[in-house]
Amino acid sequence: MFTWKNVWVQPYESILSISEKFKFCNQVSNITEKSMAPFWEEILGDSIENKKAKEDLSIPILGRRILNNFCYPKVRVCPICIKVGYHSYLHQFTLISKCPFHSVELISGCPSCDKQHPYKRVIPNFSLYLCPCGYEFASDLSKLMNGQVSTHTYDLPMKQIRSWLESDLRIKKSVNIFRLNGIIPLELFELIKNDKSGEKFTITTYEYRRVKGISKARLDNIFHSSRKIVSSINRHLKSKMTIEELRSVKLISRNSLSEIKYTRGLTTYLIWKLYINISRDLRSIENGKERYPVIYEQPKFAAKLYDVILYDLYVILKLQEASEEDIENFLLMILSRSLIFEYNRISRQLTKVKSSTLEKILYGDWAFINDDIFFGVVIHPKRQKVYVIEELP
Repeated sequence: MFTWKNVWVQPYESILSISEKFKFCNQVSNITEKSMAPFWEEILGDSIENKKAKEDLSIPILGRRILNNFCYPKVRVCPICIKVGYHSYLHQFTLISKCPFHSVELISGCPSCDKQHPYKRVIPNFSLYLCPCGYEFASDLSKLMNGQVSTHTYDLPMKQIRSWLESDLRIKKSVNIFRLNGIIPLELFELIKNDKSGEKFTITTYEYRRVKGISKARLDNIFHSSRKIVSSINRHLKSKMTIEELRSVKLISRNSLSEIKYTRGLTTYLIWKLYINISRDLRSIENGKERYPVIYEQPKFAAKLYDVILYDLYVILKLQEASEEDIENFLLMILSRSLIFEYNRISRQLTKVKSSTLEKILYGDWAFINDDIFFGVVIHPKRQKVYVIEELP
C-alpha cells in the first residue's frame, strides 16, 4: 500500500519530479529505480506524456562538438516551479536556459552551497526539495508531506518548444542533423517545413539522386577540387590584407618573428590557416601545395579539419545511395561555405579583444573563437533533400 493521487502528476513533469513526490508522500528516501518499477503504471496512470519516451528531446546529430543528447547532465530547476514541488523534463533541455513557464533563469546548483546532482529518473537518498546544507527549495514542505501537492496546470506558452516536441521529423527521427557550429535552433523543424530563408536564417536546399557506389576516381577528384577551392579562398582573403600584413605572413612562415606587428587582419588569417589544417606550426601556413594523400574509401580534403568533420556527412549520403556526382558537389560546396564561415567567425570574435592581446591569443588558447551562431546541414532521406542552414550574426 502507498499514498498517491494521479492528479498530482502535472503536464511535462519529469520522472524525477514524480518519484520525489512519491518519496515525500510515502516517507521513503533510500529508493532506487528498480524498486520503483512496480509502481510506475499506477503512479503515471493515463498521463502518457510523462512516460520515458516522451522525455526524449533528442534528434540524430552528427558533427564536431557533438551533443550526445539534449538533456542537461545536472539537475536544473526553476526557482518558482520548485516551490510547489514541480520539476519538468523541459528544465533539462539544453537548448533553453529559462523556464518555459515562468521565463526565469534555471539554476543547476544549490543557491547556498552550490552543490549539484546528476540528473536521473530516480536518485536514492536525495531530495529535490531540500539540500543537505539545509537550504529549502520548496516553500512549504509540510503541505507536500501531507499530500497537499499543487494541482496547478502547466501550459506551454513557447511555440518554438512545442514545435520541437511535436515535430514528426523529430519523433520519427526522419532527418539527420549535421552540426558544424553553434547551438541548434529551436526553430529547426519549422525552418525545414517552410523551406525558406527568414530574418534570422538563410536556407539553401539541394536535391540528390540515388545511385549505388562511389569510385576511387571520384574521391581523387574531390581532393584535387578541394585544393583549388582552398587556394582560391586563400588568395581572396590575402587580397584584403595590407602589404605589411602579407610581408609578415612570409616572415612568420620562415620563422622570423622579431619584427612582426600582429594586427587583427593578420591574426585572423593566421588562426584560420592553422585551424582548418589542425596545426599549431606557423611555419606550415605557406608551405606550398598540400601533399597528395593516400585515398582508400573516404574523401580527403586540402584542409585537414574537413577530413574529420565531413566524414560522417559523407557516410550518411553514401548510405542514402546519393549519386557520386551529387556527393562530390555537395561536399565541395559545404567545404567552401564552411571555410568562409570559419574565417568570418574568427574575425567576428577577434573584434571583441584588445589589440595588445592578439599575439598572446595566437599562441594561446583558441576557445574564445567558439560562438553560438548556427551553421549546419539537415539530410531528409524521404524527400531526398539536403538543407544547408546558416544563422545570420
